[in-house]
Amino acid sequence: MKRKYLILSTIIALILLTTVGLAMGNKQVEQKAVIAGTVSSTVAEGTTVKMGDSLVEISTLTGTSAAARATVNGVVKQVLVKVGDNITPNQVVVYVEQLE
Repeated sequence: MKRKYLILSTIIALILLTTVGLAMGNKQVEQKAVIAGTVSSTVAEGTTVKMGDSLVEISTLTGTSAAARATVNGVVKQVLVKVGDNITPNQVVVYVEQLE
């Protein structure tokens, strides 16, 4: 009987430690477009970015314009759009893993 409680308590402890570890890990933050347009360039996955860096640019009549800028310091984990895609305001275009 004691062995069952020991095994059960060990499993519960492992689950709690895993949950706490994930909660304390780096957070992936959605980066959204602020204007609509056709994507002309994107940042590469794995790139380290600072708050304010351009992540996605669109073509405009006067040249290119940043459609999405980093809202946190971090590393680009996933780019959801590619050159030629049409994007809309508030569309999630990039995920950045926030650094402390």
